[in-house]
Amino acid sequence: MSPESILLSLLGAAGIFLIYSAFTARFQANLGTNARDRLRPVTDATSPAAPDTPFLDRALAPFLQSLGHLMARFFRNPDHDEMRIRAAGRPKRFHTIYDLYAWKAFQAILFFMFGLVLALIIGPAAIVVALGLGVFGMYLPDMTLSQLITKRTEAIRTEMAFTYHRLAVHVAAGRTLQQAIEAITEGPGGAWIQELRAVPRAVSAAKPFSEAMEDLRYSCPGIQEVGRFVDLVARHQRMGTSLQEVLQSTGRLMQDRVQQDIEARAWRPRSK
Repeated sequence: MSPESILLSLLGAAGIFLIYSAFTARFQANLGTNARDRLRPVTDATSPAAPDTPFLDRALAPFLQSLGHLMARFFRNPDHDEMRIRAAGRPKRFHTIYDLYAWKAFQAILFFMFGLVLALIIGPAAIVVALGLGVFGMYLPDMTLSQLITKRTEAIRTEMAFTYHRLAVHVAAGRTLQQAIEAITEGPGGAWIQELRAVPRAVSAAKPFSEAMEDLRYSCPGIQEVGRFVDLVARHQRMGTSLQEVLQSTGRLMQDRVQQDIEARAWRPRSK
């Protein structure tokens, strides 16, 4: 295959990717949904979609539902994939593992078919590019999911650092931790406040406070700071430690780490 043919194939691949992105919009985590809704699987992929749902998602919903269940037989790592979906905040497009598998298969077919079109135009040698595009399409949802996980993890860690102080203020005023969580979740907030809102909802539904706190660990897998917070609360309930001081000291440590991370990302060594 000549260099010109390879370049044309790559340009064509970039073109189909841009067209695909224009139809489906950018991948974004649905951080506004409460934790309990995110833990409940979607049972009807053909139900009316929200107005902001990309057109292609709505048009292909019936097909993707069947394709997702079919491909689930071939992707043999459902537990790990389910954990990654929870870590990403259960985004609309990849709300369940069946959604993820369906999009992996669909995008692999889409990119492969475009590669075949290039092969018809350029020549049979371009079939290698078609195969490469198919593999790229299959792993594109995984790449997107990884980006969403990173974004959500950073957002939760940053917000947690400044939530500790607010909790400490309420506890110092004589409120219990449960009451403090209810107070700070009444106002606006980001990803972490959205997760905390599930705690008073679960308690109001007759769920023990300790179990509601454990749900945070489940809905935020892989975020060590969330696990430490849940352990801190459990230790306080078990041993009756001074929660105010622990909240203040932990909050200061997390704020220092956030500041260090921001400075590390902002600093770039100058090239000689």
